[in-house]
Order: sequence, then structure tokens, then C-alpha cells
Amino acid sequence: MVLKLFITPCLFVLLFLSGLIASAQTRTCGMEDYMNTQLQDPDYIKAHQKNQTEFRVALAQRLKVRTPIFNRSSPIIIPVAVHFPEAQEADRACLEALAQNQIDILNADYTATNSDFNLWSTASSFYPGINSGSVNIEFCMATKNHPPDLDPELLEGNPAVTIGYDFGNGADQDSNWSGYMNFLVKDIGSTILGYSPLGGNVLAGESVVMSLNAFGSGAGCPGSGIVPSAPYDLGRTVTHELGHFYNLKHPFVGFSCTQDDGIADTPNISNSNGGCPAPGSVNACEPSEKALTMNYMDYVDDACMFMFTEGQTDVVDAYVSTLQNQFKPNTTSCVIASFSVSSVNNAYRTCGNEATFDLNYFTVNGYNSTVLLEVNNAPLGSTATLSQDTIDSSGDFNLALTNIDELAF
Repeated sequence: MVLKLFITPCLFVLLFLSGLIASAQTRTCGMEDYMNTQLQDPDYIKAHQKNQTEFRVALAQRLKVRTPIFNRSSPIIIPVAVHFPEAQEADRACLEALAQNQIDILNADYTATNSDFNLWSTASSFYPGINSGSVNIEFCMATKNHPPDLDPELLEGNPAVTIGYDFGNGADQDSNWSGYMNFLVKDIGSTILGYSPLGGNVLAGESVVMSLNAFGSGAGCPGSGIVPSAPYDLGRTVTHELGHFYNLKHPFVGFSCTQDDGIADTPNISNSNGGCPAPGSVNACEPSEKALTMNYMDYVDDACMFMFTEGQTDVVDAYVSTLQNQFKPNTTSCVIASFSVSSVNNAYRTCGNEATFDLNYFTVNGYNSTVLLEVNNAPLGSTATLSQDTIDSSGDFNLALTNIDELAF
């Protein structure tokens, strides 16, 4: 976990931090084709435009007014349901475990707590001005108040995992499962990894659709033919597809330098990247920039993608905030272990040219991971120093700014 401190001259800000087709070594995406089909329906267009309008307002507010303190103790809880229409009931224990495995991967990837996130510390040197991002959401398997009379084995108190249930009568959305983040795992052909709407509709019961060989990690559930296959066997295809559901585009929109994804901190590229390119080894459209090949929204192998940018997580947070009231309440029992940071004071000066902020860190529900502390965007000419580099238990630390005589506070 990384806690980044962003400073402006007047205050500091604490910021806590489709569809894919597979060939032997590369991905391509069918999200655009999927959306082109969906947007032939006038009712779909109306609902989609409503969500997009609300999203634009939410994103503009987020970018314009950032709260001085970002509180990780209150993430948006997203209730998850996973559907295996072609699987075997005898595999229920395995399938429920696989569903939770994928949820764990998503929670790590979207909050920058994935085990390979440390690779960014070295890779970031090729991408000046780009910071990794963390989303203020938590995925949680629904276990309460299941939709009635759909699956006789879907028992109250057990995970919302359906097996053999004909989700949407063979379609990709099901009004019975309105209010859930639905993952639909089924046979969609030997070359298709998955697909998702660009800007999904929770109220309509839309889903992220995944191939039998690209859901979760590990051995999978061979009895039902659901086995993650290399090089897409670490659950990152779902991370990518869910990014589309939350309104993230590819960084190579239109496969042209004349278009981009609308996010300032994702270098524009004209082609997707596959395999496992070294950081900084691929040129972007701008001569001074390199392709962010390790980004979840590119096409590299699962083992070689490990981060979102801050701009991308702004989009996800803004889009999820527009969906928040669509999520079905009272469906989860998740207790979120997290932390919060608050400022004890507004700053006090010492020796005339130094301002010190006293900060209090406290944990919630037994959170015990080590948090790395970083400072970014200090005012030009000033020096920012933290009293410590990490923190792993409730307590105080401080941030000192020196050489501030010419700065306005």
C-alpha cells in the first residue's frame, strides 16, 4: 500500500493511494464491436447516455475539488455475483473458491496492493509525471438477500454463485440480478477471452463476460472445464474488462495518434502492446513519452501488467460513484479493514522558513499492512521531508516543508 502526499502552495492533499480475443501471444479487443451492437437499441442508448452524463458531472467535480484528506475507511462496497451457466453443481465448492480468488485479485489490482506493484518503483523512472492510482472501492461477494427462486442451490448465507442457471436466457444481462456486479463465465469460443460494455449499467443487470480459460488464477475447476490458461492465467483479463465496465478505454483508441482515451496521464499510443515488453522500451505518440505497457488497459501478458494511473482511477471512482445508488443494499457482510489519515493542525512555522504538518494515522477493523509514505508535487523551490518512510500501526507522523519564505500558505 502506498500513501502519497500531494502538496499545493495553499494546502496539502493526502491521496491514498471489453472484450478480448486471444491468439498464441497477443490480445485484441472486441469491446467496440460489442458496444456497436448494443447501441443499435434506442432503450440502451437512452440508459447509456444517462450514465455517461452523470459520469461527466462526477468526474468534473472530482477533478475540480479534491478533499484535503482522502479517507480510506469508507470505500464503496460493490456486491458481486458470479454465474457459471455451464458448470457442474458437483464443483460448487471449487467454483465458489475460484470466484473469491478472482475477487481477491480485483481488490488487489484496483487498490494497488497487488504483489507485483513494487515493479512500478523501478518502471516509473521511464514515466516522469505519471503516478500510480488506487481506487476507493471494495469488491465483496454477496451472501445475503439473494434473488429468490432462481437457483435451488443458491442458499441464504452462501456466496452469490449460480451454477447451471441460464443467466439472461443466454444473453449478457439479467434483470433478476439488477444491483449486482455480475461476472458471467461461459463458453464464448476458443479465441475470445471476454468482453464488457464501455460504461456498464448495474441497474439493468449487465455483466462482464469471461471465457472459461481467463477467469481467476491457479488450477481452476477442471471438472467444469474452467481452467485459467497462460499467459492470461492471473485474473488480469477480468481487471481489464472491469476497467471497461467502469468507463476506461484503451490507451490506443482508434489505433491512431489522432485519438486518445481522454485521460491526461496515459501516454497516447497508436498500437496495442502484447507479450512482456521492458518498461520504457516502446515509444508513444509524443516523442518525449514512452508507452505505459504495464497498464491494465493494454494487451500485455497478465504477468506484465500491474498498475492503473491516477487519471484512470479518477475515472473509475467517478463512474462507480454514479452507480453507487444502483447497487442492491443489504447483500454483503464484508467488514473492510482499512486506514484513515487526518491532520492534527493546519501547519505551524518554525525558524521562519519551515511549515510542519502533524498527521495522525489510525487503522480500522484490524488493518495491519505496512503503508509506504511518499511526497509528490511539492511547491517549486521547497523541500518536503517526512518524519518516516513507512507506518504500520496507529500513530502520528509529520511532514515538514522548508524554504517556503516566498510561498503563499
